[in-house]
Amino acid sequence: MNGVKLKSRPLYGYKLVDGDHNRWEIDEESAKIVRMIFDMFLHQDMSINSIAKHLRTNKVPTPSAYMGYKYTKVGTSYGWLFQTVKRLLEFQEYCGDTVNFKTKTTSYKSKSRLFLPKENWVVFENQHPAIIRREDFEKTQEKLKTISKNSFSPSNEMKNDTFFRNKCVCAKCGAKMHRRHSVNGVYFVCKTYMQYGTCCSNHITENELRRITLDHLKKLYMAVKDSRDTLITKLGLNQLTELDKQIKETENRVNAISKLLTELYEKKFQGKLSDSEFRIQSKSLSCEKEELLQFLSDVTVRKFTISKKFLSVTEILNRIENSRLSELDAVTQEICDALIEKIVIDEPMGQKEKNYGKRIVDIYIYELGNLSDLVDVRVKPYSQRIKEIAPQLLLERRCDTANVVEALATKRTSLKSALAEEGTNFQTVIVEIRKEILIDAIKKGLSIKEIYPLLGYPEPSNVYWFAKRFLGMSFNDFYCKTRKEI
Repeated sequence: MNGVKLKSRPLYGYKLVDGDHNRWEIDEESAKIVRMIFDMFLHQDMSINSIAKHLRTNKVPTPSAYMGYKYTKVGTSYGWLFQTVKRLLEFQEYCGDTVNFKTKTTSYKSKSRLFLPKENWVVFENQHPAIIRREDFEKTQEKLKTISKNSFSPSNEMKNDTFFRNKCVCAKCGAKMHRRHSVNGVYFVCKTYMQYGTCCSNHITENELRRITLDHLKKLYMAVKDSRDTLITKLGLNQLTELDKQIKETENRVNAISKLLTELYEKKFQGKLSDSEFRIQSKSLSCEKEELLQFLSDVTVRKFTISKKFLSVTEILNRIENSRLSELDAVTQEICDALIEKIVIDEPMGQKEKNYGKRIVDIYIYELGNLSDLVDVRVKPYSQRIKEIAPQLLLERRCDTANVVEALATKRTSLKSALAEEGTNFQTVIVEIRKEILIDAIKKGLSIKEIYPLLGYPEPSNVYWFAKRFLGMSFNDFYCKTRKEI
């Protein structure tokens, strides 16, 4: 309240006079940057983002880097941000004033501080040399007020919507991807590119990300439902039985060596074994026992680690299986929080690359790791995906639209529209599959009685009808033609 400066360090643009924390003088090198920032904002009509970009481009050290603050992050020496420039424009100290009580501690036990409203500040004018004229500072504050509040902080919608928040990572630089709004909707963009102009303009729309994520999670759901043991094997957690066997065998051998050593001592005591023979045999057995005990310790630790991991994986697999992802139209916030650890997003492939326009999106599941290491998540045409599952469904006489939709974890309308985009339909795909199965069966020399179940038919007469209806010839003619081509 006496006007003593409460700042432990001088503000950027100033330096201490003879080490006295209450006396500031202008540091011309940094003060020149402060004047330039005010001039660009007030007289050159540059936006705050443009000023920050200009400072980054011209490699001007940030205040923390220039003043040597120990918490300055490596690689951010020129990383001027919107918030950094805005804060400098708001410091009344540049008029020569001392401003106390801007913040207060929450508790004497805590180092965290709360910002106080301006009416709580105590201002002492003309306490040190001014870098900025008072009238210019006041004009700057008026101009700052005219800028939309949304320019300084994200919208309430963005604050409240946490979908995929803090989960998206840029594959190029490893930085988090920020959620942003545009006229075309919501998207995620690389933080490094957005703040520093480096990396690349890696971005993805939220709708595309939701679609990809849902597709990947549905494939994981089907893998858990149909081949849970295969996933356990891929995760290297199917070794518990083998480890138990190794532990039991090792313990038996250790017990056997202990008995042999006891017998050696008895033989030596009874004079049935010379000292030299005792030393040789006991040394050999003792060395083997030490090695086995070390091996037993390592295997036990390994078993404990795998058992612990197995329990965690089992829990997450149960959660996936109980989520009924196949019935979802979109990924929910609950599913995202419960299953997804992070999403690593690469930029779209270039024109010279085979899959132009497509991108690699790696989804990491809690306890399971990268989903693409466990499940084939490559985007395939629906017709190809039907061909992969249809033979088994035909054999079970369940190859209708409803069962295919369930097996692919999709919807009837989605399947129909996707096949239409591929220039085909469900019946045409099934006919092609039956034709391929029929040709393969004929080449193997199978009889009609062996063929009709493979095509999903209840009796041989259906095969004759199929050949006449879809192959344009009798079954016998098609059979002979196919055999000749072998």
